[in-house]
Amino acid sequence: MRILNKILIIFLILLGIFFMVYSFLKSTDNLDIIQNAIGDEVENQDEHQARMVKVYDGEIKFENLLDEFIENDLSEKISLIINEYENKERVNYKELIFTPGINNNEDDVDFKESYGYYTWIVNGEVVYEKLYNIDYNLERKTEDGIVKVRLYDFIEKYEVELFTYNIESSNYTSKYDLKYEQRKDLGIEKIAEGDEFDVYEFGGDVNFRVEDKSYTFDEAIEEGVITIDNILEQAKLDSKYGICEEGAYSDGGSIEYCYPDYTILKLSTLDGNNDMVIGFSGQIINKFNREFKKLDDNRLINESVKTIE
Repeated sequence: MRILNKILIIFLILLGIFFMVYSFLKSTDNLDIIQNAIGDEVENQDEHQARMVKVYDGEIKFENLLDEFIENDLSEKISLIINEYENKERVNYKELIFTPGINNNEDDVDFKESYGYYTWIVNGEVVYEKLYNIDYNLERKTEDGIVKVRLYDFIEKYEVELFTYNIESSNYTSKYDLKYEQRKDLGIEKIAEGDEFDVYEFGGDVNFRVEDKSYTFDEAIEEGVITIDNILEQAKLDSKYGICEEGAYSDGGSIEYCYPDYTILKLSTLDGNNDMVIGFSGQIINKFNREFKKLDDNRLINESVKTIE
């Protein structure tokens, strides 16, 4: 009888140890340990450089590795691994691989091959074998606080969604909330003057909201709440996260940041115009240049009249 009791006690102890180990392996935190080990193994086995990003219930970890992948010069074969945790028991293993282009003059080689291509794998299955870099752009697109990482074909308006995460868990920050109230006219008003360039309102009025307090443009600049550099830095960051669309011109380097409600235009022309313009939504560079030329022409006419008088 005592022997049976001892056997039962030993059995219960072993059963308890089994469930403890099982619970340990099932926990999300320790899935990290397992996945890190798997990731190291993958990286050691592959010749290309691998980066691993983790997404837990919409929260991203190691977003800087995603930045490195997007900003890479694509001169070498690289890989981005995404471990997407739906819950403690289910993980989606995703991998985006970029293969550089083939540089040769053989007739039988598709010209697209020279630009390189992306391969998209989900849970070991190749979903897209070749998405050519000449057709697809790797980017973020943010809507309603959700960042979507995608390969986007601008010509065909087609996207391949890779994964999503909450912008609150990212490295994104916003210094202010810019409000643009459009007028009925296309009036141009200088609202700031600097050593290197001036700032203009075009067809509307600009206000800022910082920490629940509203400011006109003049107030915000004069009180040091924001700077002109802050506006340009925020626009570049917003472009990176797909909050606005960035477009460049071949006039010397002018750039437009197009938001749903307004556009920030930073001129950089060959004739030395470096002014900044905040105007209505959409492309404004041509309309602004036309209206600004009218102002210049009127000014010259007025000066001529004064000289004659």
